[in-house]
Formats: sequence, C-alpha cells, structure tokens
Amino acid sequence: MLGNGFKLTEVRGDVVRPSEGIEQIINACQTIRPVLIIIDPAVSFGVGESRVNDAEQGLVEAARRLRRALNCCIRLRTIPENKTPEIRL
Repeated sequence: MLGNGFKLTEVRGDVVRPSEGIEQIINACQTIRPVLIIIDPAVSFGVGESRVNDAEQGLVEAARRLRRALNCCIRLRTIPENKTPEIRL
C-alpha cells in the first residue's frame, strides 16, 4: 500500500470507521496468511489530526478487524522505524 494514499479509516456520517480498504487487505492477505502486519507510522493511515481521539480509535477498530479476519498480529507503530524518540534529561 506504499505511496498510494491508502487509508485504513474514513469518516462516514460524522463517525470515524474502518474504511472499505480493509477488505482489500484481507482479500490480498488470505492466500499468504501473514503472522504479522506492521502499520508504520499508524497516523499516515488514519483520517488526520482534526479528530485525534476518534482517529486513533478508528485505527484500533481497523486493526481489530484485520486481526479477526487474518488471525495474525497487527502492530500499529506510532513512531516511524527510522526514528527514535527524543530523550531529554
């Protein structure tokens, strides 16, 4: 899904919900039967920052739907792999 503007969530009826794209992932992954799917960074696959709490909950719901359908671990990364959290002492 890299570089295609793909979103796991969408706003429907003023509510953030898993998008129809979830079914595309499920269909594509059923034959390869993954044990782990990493969504990194998770914020890139949501509806944006205008509804932070709703957007995060929508991503969690999307991940749960994927987990149930594919029976695999879903990892939502909040910090990109190539970055480390800044530590200030």
